[in-house]
Amino acid sequence: MKKLVTICVVAVMILAVSGVQQAGASNITININPSQVPDEAQPLVNVGDAPTGFGPDSWQNTTKITSTSKVNWHARYIADGDYLSVLFPTQAATLAINDIASISYWTKRPDGTTASQDWAAYIYTRDIDSNPSTWYNHKFINNYNAHTNVGDWTNYSTDSGMTFGSKTLANLKISNGTELVEMISVQTMSNYNTFNGYMDGLTITLTDGSIGIVNFEAIPEPATMALLGLGGLLLRRRK
Repeated sequence: MKKLVTICVVAVMILAVSGVQQAGASNITININPSQVPDEAQPLVNVGDAPTGFGPDSWQNTTKITSTSKVNWHARYIADGDYLSVLFPTQAATLAINDIASISYWTKRPDGTTASQDWAAYIYTRDIDSNPSTWYNHKFINNYNAHTNVGDWTNYSTDSGMTFGSKTLANLKISNGTELVEMISVQTMSNYNTFNGYMDGLTITLTDGSIGIVNFEAIPEPATMALLGLGGLLLRRRK
C-alpha cells in the first residue's frame, strides 16, 4: 500500500512540473482559407510550403493592384465569425491580456524583401466606453519591422524576444493586463504593394494551458467547418 501511495505522489509531482493543462483547458486547431478573410484583400495561397507542424499550405501577401494590398485575418470576439470563441470557447468572453501566456507565428521573407516589411501580429483590447467612433480601446503591434531573416521560415514568439513596440508581453501585463481582448490578428500593411512574404501557424497559449492554433491554408478540413459552425451557433445564442 505504501508503495502504491508513493507511486501516486511521484506521478502527481511529475504532472505538476511538466505543466499539464489545468482542468477545463482546451487545445483547438482551426484551418482557415482565404475566403474567410473578413475585410481588406484576400491573400494568395502558397501551395505546398509551410513551416514544420503546419501545412500543407501557407498564405502569401497579395501584390495585386487593387484599392489595397493589405491582408488581415483576426480572431475577434463576437464579430467577424467570432473566431476568438471558436479557439477559446469558455474563456473568450472574459479573456484579458493577463490571461495570455504567449503568442507566436511563422513568417518567411523572400530574398530581396524590403527592409522592415513582414507580417505583423496585433493585440486589440475591448472598447470600454461604447464610443461609436472607435471599436477598440488599445492596439499593440509587434516589432515586425525588426525582422531581418530571409529565405527560411522563422518563428516569432513572445517567449523568445517578440515585443510590442518597446514592451514585452510581461510589460503589457503590468500596464494593460486587466483589459479584455477584443481580437488577436495577423496583418500586412496597406502600402505593401511589392511585399510577397509568407505567413502561417498563429499559436495563442493561455495561462490555464489552453492552446488555440490557426493553420492558414487553401481549403479547411471538415473538422474545422464543424468548429466554425459551432462558433456561429454560439454567436446566435449570445444575440
